[in-house]
Amino acid sequence: RRHSFPTRRSSDLIAICEQLETPEEAKKRGYKAIVRRDVVRVVTPGTVTEDALLAPGAAHYLAAVSVQGDEAGFAWLDLSTGEFTSCALPAVQLASLFARVQPREVLLTQALYEVFLNQPWFVEWRARVSIRPDVQFDSKSALRRLSDHYGVSDAGVYGEFTAGELRSCGALLEYVALTQLQAAARLNPPKRESNQELMQMDAPTRRNLELLTTLSGARRGSLLATIDHTVTAAGGRMLCHWLAAPSCQLQTIAARHDAVEWLLVQPKLREQVRDKLRQISDMERALSRLSLGRGGPRDLLMLQTSLGQANGLHEVLRAL
Repeated sequence: RRHSFPTRRSSDLIAICEQLETPEEAKKRGYKAIVRRDVVRVVTPGTVTEDALLAPGAAHYLAAVSVQGDEAGFAWLDLSTGEFTSCALPAVQLASLFARVQPREVLLTQALYEVFLNQPWFVEWRARVSIRPDVQFDSKSALRRLSDHYGVSDAGVYGEFTAGELRSCGALLEYVALTQLQAAARLNPPKRESNQELMQMDAPTRRNLELLTTLSGARRGSLLATIDHTVTAAGGRMLCHWLAAPSCQLQTIAARHDAVEWLLVQPKLREQVRDKLRQISDMERALSRLSLGRGGPRDLLMLQTSLGQANGLHEVLRAL
C-alpha cells in the first residue's frame, strides 16, 4: 500500500508495521503465499500517545496554521487526551500564540512555510514543521471531514468558525487520519477560543515571567513549579493551561478564587477530596489509547479504579 507520509526529517517519523494475518490464513491463498503485513500507524512528534513519552502534567499539541491576508486560523489538538481547540486572530499575533501553545509539530503549506521563514520569531519552530499539500487546507473539505468524523450532518452545530479555522481544523483531522490509519481517534468537538477573553503576552514576556519554565528552561524554580500541588495529571494540565493563558474575564477569575477559598477554609474536606483524587489515574489518556486500539488490561483497570474513586468523591461532595 502506498502512503502519503508527512514531509519531515526521517529521524522524526516512524512507520510501524504489523502482521495482519496468521500463517494459516496466508496458506489459504497458496502454499507459498507471504503473510500479509502493512503499515498500521505512523508516529510523528505531534501524534505520540505512549505514556512513557509524555509528560503527565503537560499537554502534547499538534497544530495547524492557515493565513489569508491579515487574518489567521490556528487550530491545535492533543491526540493523547482528545482536546481540540481553534482560534481566529490577526496574523501578527501568531508569534505569541505559538509561544503559548508550544506545539510539538506544526502543519503548514509549502507557501506559508516560505513566508514564515523570513520572520525572526519562526526560527525556533522551523524544525517542528510538517509540510502538507494545499488541498488539505480547504475549508469546504474541512466541513466534510468534521461532519464525517463526528457523525453530524452539519459541523456548524459546534460553532461559527472562520474559513481559516476550518482550514486548520480540516488539516489536523486529515493528518490524524493519515498517521493513525484505520484507528478511530477520540477527539472532542473543536472548541473556539476567543483572544479577547485571554491575556495576550509575547514570547519574551513569557520567558521573563518564568511562568512554566525558568530562563534556563528548567521547570524547577518557575511559577508553575512553585504553586503546583495538584495530585492528578489532568489537574496538572489544567493548571498549566490557566497559567499559560490567564483569563481576562472577571467572572471566571472570581469563580476560581471562590473555589479555592471554599476548600481553603475546610481543611478536613480538602484532605478528603485530595485523598480521592490521588487514586484517580489519567483517564483522558487511557481512553484515547483504548479508542486507538493501543490500550490494554492496565488501561481498563485504571478506568475501573478511577471511576470508582470518582463516584466516592461525588458522594463526599453530595453529602455537604
